[in-house]
Amino acid sequence: MTRKQTVGPVSTVDGAEKNTGESSITSIARAFRLLESLVNAEGGGLCSVKELSKDLNLAPSTIHRLLSTLRELGYVNQDRPSGRYEASVRVAFLGNSVLQRFRLAERVAPLMRDISMETGESVSLVVLQDKSGVLLEKVEGTKPMQVSQSFRNVPLYCTAAGKVILSTRNEDEIEAYIAATPFTPVTQYTIRTATELRKELRSVKERGYAIDLEEYSLGARCVAVAFFVGNGTPASLSISSLAARLPDRRIKQIAVTMQKLIETHGFRLAKNLAPA
Repeated sequence: MTRKQTVGPVSTVDGAEKNTGESSITSIARAFRLLESLVNAEGGGLCSVKELSKDLNLAPSTIHRLLSTLRELGYVNQDRPSGRYEASVRVAFLGNSVLQRFRLAERVAPLMRDISMETGESVSLVVLQDKSGVLLEKVEGTKPMQVSQSFRNVPLYCTAAGKVILSTRNEDEIEAYIAATPFTPVTQYTIRTATELRKELRSVKERGYAIDLEEYSLGARCVAVAFFVGNGTPASLSISSLAARLPDRRIKQIAVTMQKLIETHGFRLAKNLAPA
């Protein structure tokens, strides 16, 4: 349970002061959680106060207050006929500004194309955001029957891209992630416990790459390598393919190829691999 702190008056949008009995930090955290919930709504759909209240485990009155503030600031729109809410275009402008600053797609795309040409497989770029990964870019492969990755948020515990990024974090960060993760099974092969994940991360660090053996999608295998972008921001490049096309030996070969090409393009690896 989060302990509330009383820190005095909290400024509202119109400049008036209201003592809410909660810290401004708590209020800001709730507002960002609310925005994330709206942005990640399935299919970009509209959300009701009741749905948001259940999703965030907050009282409807709190949701109403946060939505009112965010709407006044221009980050939330309300559909008048239904009374439901959605994130506004202003949120997209913020995200685009950050991506433009990093220029990740532009900088990493040539590397992704080289990996795809070398392997014939699809390549995805994932970066760490809070306690999940975000799929930023994908280059399609040339081989038939490609595996499609349609997700935007990438769970760290059951994907190769997520696990290899998580392996770059320190012990405290890993334990904080574990404490906040329910380990919801996606397939029968999904990691289900903290003990399993810790063991898997030790293997990832020893190998220098992560694998996903049908943990996120039945019939699909993945391999991912971690590197750093910007000011030490962890990212990963992953290849997903049909399980039959990624036997253990080829997974190792692809991982080494990816590592070499990452270095060739001037990026810093999270860990070097021994030759195949």
